[in-house]
Amino acid sequence: DTQGFIVGIVSSVPNVYYGTGNTYQSVVQSIRISNISDSLVYPGGDYRVSVGIGNSDTIFSWLAYDMIVPLNSSIELCESPKVLGIGQSIFAAAEEPNTIEIQIAAKQKTS
Repeated sequence: DTQGFIVGIVSSVPNVYYGTGNTYQSVVQSIRISNISDSLVYPGGDYRVSVGIGNSDTIFSWLAYDMIVPLNSSIELCESPKVLGIGQSIFAAAEEPNTIEIQIAAKQKTS
């Protein structure tokens, strides 16, 4: 088994933040979304984010769609582990770039 902890700044264009690849499934333990806006880059405030599970061209299921993350807040999207199938990924897009951070903890099944 391999474990992963992915941290990334969410852009305004949907990006892949975690993917299973073409061989094994993964179990996602945690998906946390944090509002990291401040007055240095963007005015601090509440910003929208969308997070979904899909493949390279289709979102199969939305975990959050246009969800508002308040200033200085974090929201946990995974109350229980979620299985990502072979070739599936977690995508995210923010209303404004550099305002939202995504943190994903997952383990890939290798047997």
